[in-house]
Amino acid sequence: MPNTLKYVLRVCLSIYHLNKGDIKLVEKLEAKQPLIGVFVTVKNMAMMRRQFPPERLLMIAEANLKAATELFFFSIKDVDSDEWTIDGVYYDHAEKKWRRKEYPLPEVLYNRGGSCKSKAFDALWDKCRELGVHTINWICGFDKWETYSVLRRTPLLRPHLPVTRLYQSPKDLVVMLRKYDQLYLKSCKGRKGLQVLKVTKLAGGEYEYSHYRHGLHIKNGGIYKLLKDIRSFFRGYYPGSNQTNLAG
Repeated sequence: MPNTLKYVLRVCLSIYHLNKGDIKLVEKLEAKQPLIGVFVTVKNMAMMRRQFPPERLLMIAEANLKAATELFFFSIKDVDSDEWTIDGVYYDHAEKKWRRKEYPLPEVLYNRGGSCKSKAFDALWDKCRELGVHTINWICGFDKWETYSVLRRTPLLRPHLPVTRLYQSPKDLVVMLRKYDQLYLKSCKGRKGLQVLKVTKLAGGEYEYSHYRHGLHIKNGGIYKLLKDIRSFFRGYYPGSNQTNLAG
């Protein structure tokens, strides 16, 4: 096993605060070629089965030639929670094709964007913890407000952070708009820049607000229209949630 994979496994162990004796797991994995499952989206699995894999997943498969592990890919829909088997795919380097194979739960689970929001995932996660499966990159998303709060407690970083307020009611927006001519509203758990709304003051009590999703979208309106559209915009991503950050 190359040093890179060995390092990743050691980091994985350290995340769970295991004692030094558990480092022996690395040696065991080295000796018997560890089984590593790469958790991906349902869409990516369909692409691999049609022999049109995303480039990054193909790169992982090719890198495994050096890592010399047993590596397979799967999505949440490929897990049989009765037998705890997985209908996964692996890359056949000799034939240059993706092939299906049934696997047990892996010893190491590497998250590459698989869905974490379902009862099926919760069951998989509980079973992996029960069996002591080690995980890599398993945080499904950072809460931006929690991240900001942690960073703000660090004196060295605090001066470099934008003024930020948690949007819990329209009053929070009004307070920020009195202080700043331009704001960015971001979902606490958004990703890929999609759940970001830019608000700019205009003359006469009007506001311009814009976001990017399949192209740039720009609207204008007064405060009441702005509040209505903000509520609609963020609920479109997270129904029932009003957890939004405001950055000045």
